[in-house]
Amino acid sequence: MNIKKMTVSLALASAMTLTAVTAASYAETTTVSVTMEYSAAKATEAKSYEFDYARDGDSYTISGYKGKSENIIIPSKINGKPVSTIKSMGNSTTLKSVTIPSCVDSIWGGAFDQCSSLESIKVDSKNENYFSKDGVLFTNIFGDNCLYAYPCNRKGTTYTVPSGVEEINHRAFSGTKNLQNLKIPSSVKNMSGSCFADSESLRNITVDKKNKSFYSKNGVLFQKYENYFNTGKRIELIAYPTGRTNGKYTIPDGVNKIDIYAFSGCKKIKSVSVPDSVKDIGGSAFLNCTNLKKIVLSKNLSSIDPSTFEGCSSLESITVPETATMIGYDAFSGCTSLKNVELPSTLTLIGPNAFSCCCYVKVTYKGKTYNYDNIDKLLKKVNK
Repeated sequence: MNIKKMTVSLALASAMTLTAVTAASYAETTTVSVTMEYSAAKATEAKSYEFDYARDGDSYTISGYKGKSENIIIPSKINGKPVSTIKSMGNSTTLKSVTIPSCVDSIWGGAFDQCSSLESIKVDSKNENYFSKDGVLFTNIFGDNCLYAYPCNRKGTTYTVPSGVEEINHRAFSGTKNLQNLKIPSSVKNMSGSCFADSESLRNITVDKKNKSFYSKNGVLFQKYENYFNTGKRIELIAYPTGRTNGKYTIPDGVNKIDIYAFSGCKKIKSVSVPDSVKDIGGSAFLNCTNLKKIVLSKNLSSIDPSTFEGCSSLESITVPETATMIGYDAFSGCTSLKNVELPSTLTLIGPNAFSCCCYVKVTYKGKTYNYDNIDKLLKKVNK
């Protein structure tokens, strides 16, 4: 998966129209015209003291917004130096619209995903790296056309990714509140489960049938490889929509991997069955699935990656198959209801804090049972 980082517009007139057109590569597939109207009274340039920021050489990096305004224009300069990077806008609960100046050439992935009221991201038309369409942030900074950030509180329950977009950025839809249905065009080539983490209302992902890399089945997103690193066909479960209300889910036989964050934040899921075709589960795949009580793992699983089940506070028991050799750090951290864990004799590594806060757990390994108070002895025995 390619995960990249990417960045809104200056408005000082009572009403103005912005037209954002992508670079030549995007123009080959589509031309994007964006009309945005707002008044100077509603959108004002924020003061530098309203931000957390730090100097980085001859420019400044913004790492948070502390003000209370609803509609702001990020200042193009702080202390006479240009603002070049937006690392984060913090966790503002009041911010509804943000405008990015032309000088910004770097925006971190997830920079806006804690702004719970954000409805629109706008970009100065002179910005060469980022542009906005219908309040959604895009970039062509690496030569492809990437949907970079979808505002958490954008209105509407259905969104169609524009044709010509090739990548959906890491955490692009993370934290969205209203989005229920997402439609992905045939042009998209790259995205991962982290794109949709904690998108609380998302229930259905559909993919254009002409897409050569991705497909959906019953609203769940998958990726297909015809020849994965010369090892033949491969199928990965990329994302199970967070807002689905189904209590149980059986992963289709033939799936080889569960991607990072694939089920992250699914509050309704209670039971998951993983077929024996699955050999890998990505880190944080079931992060904060707080109602997950039961999971049947594949008998051919190679490892439990870091934070795979972190925060699954309802999980009661789990059996790790004999094929697994590693349990990553924080793998079961915060599984406060976990009582019984069966570990395979094949284990060679258990990472730090793998069972942190599992106060009632009893872990069986090679015929011996360890409780939470002597879990360190288990780690020493495995991590020789």
